Amino acid sequence: MFRLPSDPSIHYIKRLIGIPGDRAVVHDNTPFINGARVPARPDGEYLGGYGFSGADLEVERIGEREHLIMLAKTRLSTDYESIVPAGSYFFMGDNRNDSEDSRFANVGFVPDANLDGRAVLIWMNWQLPRWPTWRSFGIRIE
Repeated sequence: MFRLPSDPSIHYIKRLIGIPGDRAVVHDNTPFINGARVPARPDGEYLGGYGFSGADLEVERIGEREHLIMLAKTRLSTDYESIVPAGSYFFMGDNRNDSEDSRFANVGFVPDANLDGRAVLIWMNWQLPRWPTWRSFGIRIE
């Protein structure tokens, strides 16, 4: 979790991908850190709706942890390349090509001072304009 650099009153939850000194490259929604592809394997299709039905799912591995990412077929990939500066971090969303993350100027690199901690549970998931999605309440975040 971090506070948005462009507006620290807003909190974001994204996946930490790059640390200071890393060369972060994203090509066709695939991150490469220091020239090595972040490993991922296919894991079916998203069937949940909200305009993303049929999106490809992949299980991505960062370090010792695996997590699910989604690649929406109807959204374009945003390619990116940069070196993560000292005292900053590079984050990406799990909804890879429909997430405002460090690839975009509104977020950019996140400085140390904006880091708040690690998200561990889903507290509330809203699918606006509808009611909360109660089935995700309390699910552990990996």
